[in-house]
Amino acid sequence: MRSRNHREDIAKLLMNTTRLAILLVLATAEKALTLSNLERILGLPKQTIHTHLEYMVKAGIVTRRIVFNSRPRPVYEITWDRVNDILLALRSIKSNIDQLLETLRDKG
Repeated sequence: MRSRNHREDIAKLLMNTTRLAILLVLATAEKALTLSNLERILGLPKQTIHTHLEYMVKAGIVTRRIVFNSRPRPVYEITWDRVNDILLALRSIKSNIDQLLETLRDKG
């Protein structure tokens, strides 16, 4: 089991809307995707996507591997054995948002 601090790190990582969008696209894709695939789907520059993917690969929630078609190229997919950690992190984010909204309602 992963530590709570590690799940909190994933939650912080996923509080970025671009990273969350990338993760959702990867989670719903039927196969691993290239940077070009992600660029077309998300409408964001490749370099932006690449930068965010690097953080996600380092955190272990996205896997990068090289496929050899006409030329070697990296493809990305969600790290399926980390889905539970990802879901716990998303629940933590939702809980924090709920607490913030309740605080704002109480002050309003």
